[in-house]
Amino acid sequence: MASCPLAAAEQRIGEGGLNLLPASSQQNRLSLKITATVSGTPAGTVTVSDTRTADASGLLAVRLGVDEDSPQSLEISEGSRVALTDMTFHFTYRFLIFNIDVGTLQTSGLGGEVFTPEPPASVGTGGVFDAEDHAFRIDRGNGRLESSFIDGDAEIDFSEMPLEGRGSGQGTVTLVRLGETAEGIMYRVRLALPVSMDQTEILDGNTVRIEASGNLRAEGTILVPPAPGSGDDFESWAEQVRPGGVAFDELAASGLPFGVLWALGVEPGGTLEPMSLQVSGDQETAAATLDLPEGGNRHPVLVEVSSDLGEWRNATEAELPGIGTNPLPPGATGVLTISLGPDARFVRLRVEEP
Repeated sequence: MASCPLAAAEQRIGEGGLNLLPASSQQNRLSLKITATVSGTPAGTVTVSDTRTADASGLLAVRLGVDEDSPQSLEISEGSRVALTDMTFHFTYRFLIFNIDVGTLQTSGLGGEVFTPEPPASVGTGGVFDAEDHAFRIDRGNGRLESSFIDGDAEIDFSEMPLEGRGSGQGTVTLVRLGETAEGIMYRVRLALPVSMDQTEILDGNTVRIEASGNLRAEGTILVPPAPGSGDDFESWAEQVRPGGVAFDELAASGLPFGVLWALGVEPGGTLEPMSLQVSGDQETAAATLDLPEGGNRHPVLVEVSSDLGEWRNATEAELPGIGTNPLPPGATGVLTISLGPDARFVRLRVEEP
């Protein structure tokens, strides 16, 4: 399937880095088979082969066209590098009742790039795409071939003899919406790209065939900018709260600034007043709580605590059970709980104005 141009008034382009997941039998483990025809042995010309596996690690830089939470196009762009663990191939053949050793090939520092030759490539229903629209190239590292059937040891520089392959079959890309900020919508991206290779080279007069296959899987986040006129920036939100708008640091009746309410994800047409911190418990269990909106917060919210209202500090992860991170990331939902104590008698929420 050929790549297609973006029809993109309906698409917004998000960018981000996806890390290859830990290698296992199902993912990010490349199987390489080397088959060589060797002449001059006691049995004449023989064919030898060996198969080894290498774990893949690295980072894929992607650009995704997104429309209504669905991927529409995919580009694996420059800077997407993959490293492979070292391998040792052993080549033998059977002669009469003997196993005859032909030699070994030791690889070191293998690596390469994954890319989209004709970007952007289309993505179909359900995030399924033609893996052949994408490619990979091993263009880094060395191989050392030791054999009694060649004139001295052979050194292979893969920057001078790159190995190239394409995607194979169908790949998938899925999106999970994490939340929305003033800068756009944050998505978690999961990418699966099956790849294969079949290349033949001539080394010291011997024919060598290199076959490879594997399934690259990566995960990470991208930020998709808001659509023009989406109305979720603070200015648009403030205009819906009150004709003429409200100021970012202006206090609502709840005591929280309007900017904090916007960042927390409160809808402008909803009831703003119940959105306030509630304190409960005794000296041993004192805590402040806040029910976050079901849709999650739009913008990072920093939780600060103080012992005397003079100096403020960021609340620690231990003081935020249930959320466990500070500032609160976009999309946080549920109940925000802040543990109080001698060093944290007061609490406030702070938001940087975008």
